[in-house]
Amino acid sequence: MALDQIYSLLGLCSPEEVAGNPIRYDLEPEEVNESFAATHKRLHNNLEFLGLCTAVQRDALCSGSMDKLISRPFAGPSWVPNWHSQCLQRCLGLNDYNTDLKSFNASDGILMTVSFQGNELGVSVPLPVDIPDMFCRWCRGSSLDRQLAEFRLKPKNATDMEGERVFMGAKRLMPWEPFITGRGYIGLAREQSRVGNEIWLVGGCSVPLLLSPQTENPGFFEVNGEVFLDGFMFGEAMRWTNLGFPR
Repeated sequence: MALDQIYSLLGLCSPEEVAGNPIRYDLEPEEVNESFAATHKRLHNNLEFLGLCTAVQRDALCSGSMDKLISRPFAGPSWVPNWHSQCLQRCLGLNDYNTDLKSFNASDGILMTVSFQGNELGVSVPLPVDIPDMFCRWCRGSSLDRQLAEFRLKPKNATDMEGERVFMGAKRLMPWEPFITGRGYIGLAREQSRVGNEIWLVGGCSVPLLLSPQTENPGFFEVNGEVFLDGFMFGEAMRWTNLGFPR
């Protein structure tokens, strides 16, 4: 059943991850998956699991007792992966937490503050005090950047932008569909992407995300997985002078 698939991995997890996810068979699989996602964010300070959240992986799971197993659609929030799904697949945002190896880094230095309220995942916008640091990152390498350096105005969390770029096998992109954005950018998205979806760069996630606006709840979105967007995969957008309006 779905809970066994999750709890069987605790033997491979760190003591902190085990402590954050006590075994409880009185919970529904969606609740346990949500707990694992929240623990992952707290320990690793990233939102990489959002790249697994697509409409197709919400197909089904098995819950209930062994003699009364029930197969039903996954009913958790759109930002929680369904680890029981046979359609769960990740290609773009693969990271190794034990090395300095880099793959994609679309969100670059976007500052991230995450909150969990019920079934909602909230990612805050930068605070005004953080804007100077972000501005320095956007103009990095320009004449303005050199002028700021003369005044010792540099990002307090400056990081090395260089690193090894690793691309996964092309055959793993077969389930993906090409698209062109309203501004003419070319990319690849997972199954069931739709006209009207929005592409966001979210701090803590190394690849862009496809979000579907909720018409019944303005300002809220459903997560529809990761996106390959040419020109956005290595933090280029964070070095533009005006985010969203490239030179």
